[in-house]
Amino acid sequence: MKAFWLFWKPLLRCNDFEFNGRFYLQTCGISMGRKYSPAAANIYLRRFDHHAMYGFRIKPRYYSRFLDDIFAVWPGTRHELLEFQYFLNNLIPGIKVTFTIRNQITEVLDTQVYKGFNADGQCVLKTKVFFKSTDTHQLLHKNSFHPKHTFNGIAKSQLIRFKRISSSKADYDEASSTLIKVLIVRGYNKRALRRLKSEVWRHYDTTPQRFKDLSLDSHILF
Repeated sequence: MKAFWLFWKPLLRCNDFEFNGRFYLQTCGISMGRKYSPAAANIYLRRFDHHAMYGFRIKPRYYSRFLDDIFAVWPGTRHELLEFQYFLNNLIPGIKVTFTIRNQITEVLDTQVYKGFNADGQCVLKTKVFFKSTDTHQLLHKNSFHPKHTFNGIAKSQLIRFKRISSSKADYDEASSTLIKVLIVRGYNKRALRRLKSEVWRHYDTTPQRFKDLSLDSHILF
């Protein structure tokens, strides 16, 4: 515990930063932009995550956190979920969570998680690409002075990401269509993009971490 405190102490007390030519000392939390901030936040929230998963009388069917974004599957009622939110908001002073509660589909970072059905007719979680309404798709223009392989790499990397996220070919095609329309406007060749899209789907080996089959008909996503 002593070693941990020695690590933690300078983070919170030597917390200076520069903004607009002036220097400031942040007195609460860790200033944005520090390389160690995400790691320190994860260490700080370990107790929060443990109580979230095991401390309440109803345990989430699935719980995962990435920085300040949480995704979970709730097996109880909405009223019980609001009780759970109250429980979480009283664990650590200054740490508050706001739930976005959905029955069928919800957004997590660049992914939409939705309820679908497998071959056996069981309700399972599936995923597809999510574009925020503020996403302007400002990818590198083809007229930029970069090596030719750079442009191909941009398109291919995006398509690979889409395949990793998409649970079905239809979901992949939907996301790819949006990308191709944007890249054509930015000077990319339509035929080459369609060929690359097909090659990625047929030949690129991706093994994403899928959710295990769960009986989700009455479960809540948040």
